[in-house]
Amino acid sequence: MLSARFGINSVKGATPSSTHRVSHNAFGLNLSLLLPVLLIVLAITPGAHADTISVQSVADADIEQHSPNSNFGGDISVVSGTLGSNIGNEIRRALFRFDLSGKLPAGAVINSVTVQLKVVKIPASSANSTFDLRRILQNWSETSVTWNQHLPGAPWASPGAMGPGDCAAASSSVFVSGLGTYTFPSTPALVADVQSWADQPSGNFGWLLVSEQEVTPETARRWGAHEDPANAPVLTVDFSPPHLAILTPPQSQSVSADATVLFSVSASGVPPLQYQWRFQGQDIQGANSSLLVLSNVQTNAAGVYEVVVSDQTGGTTNASATLSVQPIILPLPTVRFVTPTNGQRFVAHSDVVALVDAEATNGTILAVNFSLGTNQLASVTNPPYSITLTNVPAGSSLLSAIAIDSNGFSNSAVVFFQVFELPQITITHPVEGQKFVFGTNILLQAAATSPDPAISNVVFFADDQQITTVLTAPYTFQWTPDLARDYVLTAVVVDETGVRVTSAPVKIRVFLPDSTKPTLAITNAPANFSRFSAASIKLAGTAADNIGLDHVEAQINGGGFNPISGTNAWEADLTLLPGKNTVQVRSVDLAGNTSFPSTRFYTYTVRSMLQVRTVGQGSVTPNLNSRLLQVGSIYALNARPARGNIFGRWTGAPFQGPALRFMMQSNLILVAEFVPNPFMPVQGVYSGLISSTNPLSAEGNGLLSLLLSSSGAFSCHVTVDGKTYSTHGQFGFLGHAHAAVLRSALQPIALSLDLDLTNAPPTIRGVAAENDWVATFGGDRNVDSAPQAGNYSFSLSAPGQAPEVEGKALISKSGMAAFSGMLREGRRFSFATRIVADGSAPFYVSINRTNECLAGRMQFSSTSPFVSGSVQWILSGTNGFSTALTVSP
Repeated sequence: MLSARFGINSVKGATPSSTHRVSHNAFGLNLSLLLPVLLIVLAITPGAHADTISVQSVADADIEQHSPNSNFGGDISVVSGTLGSNIGNEIRRALFRFDLSGKLPAGAVINSVTVQLKVVKIPASSANSTFDLRRILQNWSETSVTWNQHLPGAPWASPGAMGPGDCAAASSSVFVSGLGTYTFPSTPALVADVQSWADQPSGNFGWLLVSEQEVTPETARRWGAHEDPANAPVLTVDFSPPHLAILTPPQSQSVSADATVLFSVSASGVPPLQYQWRFQGQDIQGANSSLLVLSNVQTNAAGVYEVVVSDQTGGTTNASATLSVQPIILPLPTVRFVTPTNGQRFVAHSDVVALVDAEATNGTILAVNFSLGTNQLASVTNPPYSITLTNVPAGSSLLSAIAIDSNGFSNSAVVFFQVFELPQITITHPVEGQKFVFGTNILLQAAATSPDPAISNVVFFADDQQITTVLTAPYTFQWTPDLARDYVLTAVVVDETGVRVTSAPVKIRVFLPDSTKPTLAITNAPANFSRFSAASIKLAGTAADNIGLDHVEAQINGGGFNPISGTNAWEADLTLLPGKNTVQVRSVDLAGNTSFPSTRFYTYTVRSMLQVRTVGQGSVTPNLNSRLLQVGSIYALNARPARGNIFGRWTGAPFQGPALRFMMQSNLILVAEFVPNPFMPVQGVYSGLISSTNPLSAEGNGLLSLLLSSSGAFSCHVTVDGKTYSTHGQFGFLGHAHAAVLRSALQPIALSLDLDLTNAPPTIRGVAAENDWVATFGGDRNVDSAPQAGNYSFSLSAPGQAPEVEGKALISKSGMAAFSGMLREGRRFSFATRIVADGSAPFYVSINRTNECLAGRMQFSSTSPFVSGSVQWILSGTNGFSTALTVSP
């Protein structure tokens, strides 16, 4: 395929200056300089047709920090993010893989990619965060992947799959809050991931789902897995399939005898494409590429040239052009390429030197003009007639040189050369630093690519000694080393032209089984429990093992262990953190066994000035503002609002109430925010209805009654399944609150409430969620006096049907609504709610505390119709249904 646009950065070596450089796009095409050669070189562009596929994941699992050797694949959901303090702020991450085999045609071009994941459960006091999809670089199994290993006996480069050899940078991100479907948008990185899997299916290991705020508790979300088809992850791919078509046909030409003529065609289709050129209806032997070069043409070469293109689908198409050849009348200069030679190959992004010989028959050579395709590059006026093309990209290139003599005559030469990308190879297993027991069969695996030419074989080496040669993908081999020692593994990919490229080295260890722990002693160190005003300390000691030591390592305050200098005799230069420090040192033997750690406790005393500020009406006690406090120590403050105000929040520290306990840090600034009390006008009792949404179920319907105080504190009663439960909480100054409704032997109900502080009449809206359902809540403040007071009779019936329910309602002057009645099948009910501002009252009946209920609102009026509304009759389960019943007087 030839293109009229080339990514060549510059040309060097052209005159009038000896090191002349010029961008190949800096010149317009001068057709008079190209005669008698007319170059027709155009670009293939993708067809406009595009298709879309959507596939569900085929494998997903989560890995858990506190259960690093346990597998959690096969569940209907997975968890990613950080759990709450009750579970030790455990970090979890999720893995997803999608199978594209047979779903994309060969040669498909990926245009866009989106990934949909569904949050099916959130923590009771959830924190929002951004989640990333990261391409996984290691193979893994849904039934065996854990926090520590991706395959049995094959650990991650770093536990938790976040090492540089485990996953790539984020391919796409989305901000996640509550329940629902989240779409990770298409990005160039996400498209590149799927394109690589389409081209090399053996490298499809899926994505890792990670919260960017893993230091924040309760960012964890439970996501649907492929075992739950209704909530399964969905990958949507928009792609352009290859389509057999002539995009740019060869162009008719008229040239002088002895000229060089180039015909070209561009086409699209299922690769590889086949070409056959014909002259006057007869096949031209060996003319089987997209280019046809005719050298030194004479008048007998004039006629019709045709090219037939076919692809792997069996389809064919053709196009033709006419060549006219005029006899030479005037003597022309001669020109020929010395380098490059026709068909010569170069590595992509290397330099290509173009050198020609030019002579004038009757006169002198004034200039040689060089062009790449249809782009004029430079004019060289003095020998040697040479230019250098730099940073040449991969592809087919046509270079021409036109010699112009002092008589104004010109002649040209063309040369066709290939630029190819070097093959690429990476060892994907084992990974850097991996360890194996002597006698283990070690899986050697490499990912190799070569766009053109094809790969011939892959050779594995251990310390420059050849292990084996693998001829076909996947490039794997089971290797059993004959010695227990450290090895440096490399893999070499060889293409069909003999070009060899070596992978980055991977260091591994093969060790003898050994269960004996090494030993370590500290022989020189500051006295235990010492205090320092400087951060640097030095420790030294000895270590030993029955077979051999690998290294000695140290950690401070529970952070990661880091190697220190020496083995049998070691020393460590450590930097303490402000405050109290726990220093541990241990030795590690060749088998990975660790000694019992030797521990020292030191205190690094650093003082820093605390700044305490207030916003709004209030004060903070005790007064620690501008005080020098010890970094790392714990202190307490209490925010006291002025009359008519409430405490809002602390900034500069994790959220707490007015009483704040904090650890002093360098240059810490704490701000106590106070706001005018917004709860005075909206205090009172609120009654509302809980209505299931996901899924529609009787269990997710009920009543909620909430008593709001003037301080924003509240207590509430929740009635579901015919039982009433109580809870309490506190609204924030912006009107948000969370609470958990605890139920003996049942899953708790998580409440997320929003109080409208600006509009009248005041309302409370929110979400109630349990493990199996999610419901919305809407409540209004109760009235203190009901003009609708009195007795009411009502019936509930479907359109055109006999009443399903007959009942009565007694409305008191204070707004209490007492309901009683009977279902058509004889079951009785009675309960009480309250009238709200719009004259309605929530209506809820749990039928025998089972998976059946009546839920809705009844409207009462002192004028006809005296009672109206709609009530939903819901039955959950296999034969479930939902029917709207109309309320009639």
